[in-house]
Amino acid sequence: MLPVAAGLQKNHAMITVLIALMFVGTLGLEGCDQDEPAPDPATVLDDAIAICAFGVGPDTLIGFVSTVPSLDEGTTDASTAIELSTNPHCGVAFGAVYAATFGSPTLTRYERNADGQLTPTGEVSFMPAGLTSLTGTSRSFVFLSEEEALYVDRVTGIIVRWNPTEMTILSSFEIPDLVVEGEQASLQPVLAGPEGDELLLYGRFAGGGLLLRRSLFIRVNMVTEESTVDVDERCGGLASDIRASDGAIYFASSPVVSAYEALGLNDDPPCILRVQAGADEFDPDFFVNPRTLTPSDQAGSLLDIQNDSALILSYDAEIRDPSNFLVPIAWANAEAWAVYRIDDIKNPTKGTRIDGFPPQTGQVNELLEVDDQRYLLRVSSDLSESTFQNVTDLNNVQDGLTFQGGVVIDAFFLE
Repeated sequence: MLPVAAGLQKNHAMITVLIALMFVGTLGLEGCDQDEPAPDPATVLDDAIAICAFGVGPDTLIGFVSTVPSLDEGTTDASTAIELSTNPHCGVAFGAVYAATFGSPTLTRYERNADGQLTPTGEVSFMPAGLTSLTGTSRSFVFLSEEEALYVDRVTGIIVRWNPTEMTILSSFEIPDLVVEGEQASLQPVLAGPEGDELLLYGRFAGGGLLLRRSLFIRVNMVTEESTVDVDERCGGLASDIRASDGAIYFASSPVVSAYEALGLNDDPPCILRVQAGADEFDPDFFVNPRTLTPSDQAGSLLDIQNDSALILSYDAEIRDPSNFLVPIAWANAEAWAVYRIDDIKNPTKGTRIDGFPPQTGQVNELLEVDDQRYLLRVSSDLSESTFQNVTDLNNVQDGLTFQGGVVIDAFFLE
């Protein structure tokens, strides 16, 4: 059975999407007074879309699960959400939602009851595997079958085998030599999923408050639990990936990397790197600076639009003058990033601007495919709301559902 996390089978009678959201500062939840009791569980209808979210409470991040009827229209918030504990990330498989949280070693499964309500039906602690806090992302869940799944902790490199039906730990192992004193890794599986028995991961490092000039590519044999680790010091900050038709994987740095360089905080150039199909290391003969593909010196991210084409983000100073930016995050969060199309990522040349796109921010942009429709998430500069943009037809980009109060970052089908 193919890993569910690599591409869950589409169910046209019932599409459920899980969405993780980030709240910052003192943003509240509209209609949800934190001094009042948590709301009653929201009903999950057969054609519903479920939202996995987190927001900022008085002392901690608060998690939620809610529902919406459509991605193509409407406005919603977290006022009718089921409250979870702290900041969650979620996976979906076999008709269930699996939610993990920072600050806790416990993974909880949620399923619909006879009334259609999403309720907890099991949990498992990963503490015996050495995890006191589950620091993954949605991609950290790799479902192999109804009896076996993997969880990849993005900071420690610990990989846990667990049974998603029985909610028990099967075993665990660790990628060696990943943890470096004074630095923090951020790992995730590639978007396209495993290749046969091998799990492919990539990562970036941060230290001293800066993204470091080092990138990782890791190939893990899921049978023998052996791994190969390649380190590339030509650039860092890898944040997105796409797989081309020939099996090669292309990795792009976040747009924030070019902002670091522009502000003189480091000399790490933005980059696009490649790993050839079946290879254990980054291709030493391939290095593309994304600023050569757009008119701006600030560029980054690759968003897959199929057929070896990709979208790339490029800062437009005519929309907003960046001369007063003091920190990279302000630059990256500005709603002044234009969208360009790269026709062939295998042989990238100067991109073509797509005028139908409103200005985007330079980060937290995810391209999602839901029921044969593709959506790019547009995030407000203050992270207070996010909007689904239907980009199935790049000549007719349409705004869809808006979530007020947070940032949408991922989606999955619920079978």
